[in-house]
Amino acid sequence: MWSSIKLNWHNAPNNDRRIYMLLAVVVGLAFIYAFIWLPSNHARLRLAQEVIEKESQLQLMQAQVMQVQALQSAVKLSHSNAQGLQTALESSAKLHGLTSNISKIQLNEEGAVDINLPKVNFDSWISWVNALQTEHQIRALNAHIAALGNTSLVQVDATFSAQ
Repeated sequence: MWSSIKLNWHNAPNNDRRIYMLLAVVVGLAFIYAFIWLPSNHARLRLAQEVIEKESQLQLMQAQVMQVQALQSAVKLSHSNAQGLQTALESSAKLHGLTSNISKIQLNEEGAVDINLPKVNFDSWISWVNALQTEHQIRALNAHIAALGNTSLVQVDATFSAQ
């Protein structure tokens, strides 16, 4: 097959060869344009748009980081003294419906707060401690938990401190 193409090429007049060469160059350029340059140009434009979107998301996230840091420092300031810590514990207990379960809540000499709950649902207790840690940066220094029979009720003696 190639030999017949070569033979036809050599037997063709020079003008025909020039036309074939020009046609081959045009077809080659059209191929490069359609299958290489055009898809890469579309991808470049799409990526440029994504970069703009990601930069705006980054700026928004950086602004949110500043807000979160300001809120965290405000929370730490509110818990920096023992009285603020006790107030935060009382208000959180009220939000979680545990106020009626608390028999004692008092400041101790180390600046922490001791709490006694003679009868509380274990799941409610765990949920409340988790909320204290995540929302208020208050952690339990120690806790003594005793089961009350075969129920999910427990007796809790705990000490809390600001992180």
